[in-house]
Amino acid sequence: NGHATLQSGLGEWQVSAKNSGLAEGDKVTVAVRPEKISLHRSAPEKGGVQGALEMTSYLGERSHFHVRVPGSETPISVSSQNADLSEIRAMQEGMPVWLSWRDESVIVLDKK
Repeated sequence: NGHATLQSGLGEWQVSAKNSGLAEGDKVTVAVRPEKISLHRSAPEKGGVQGALEMTSYLGERSHFHVRVPGSETPISVSSQNADLSEIRAMQEGMPVWLSWRDESVIVLDKK
């Protein structure tokens, strides 16, 4: 039907598979752009991956966060507009955080 269900150690997502040539059981590499990931101080209502805030970089109009999550060898990068500085200031390295993203944000890069 033009969609595929991807399963990984970080969760399960429905992604567009139109003209992708994907077949059941294929292993793929996927990506989610840092600005498409939402950072939460508590578990979101739907889905979410828990991790620990490893590093924060304040860049004026936006901040970058690096979050260590189980199942990922490298930290996950999150980019966020600094619309609410009180939320940014409350973020401390080592604190538990949750990441979430929309299914549509997952991009299939290639088959392994």
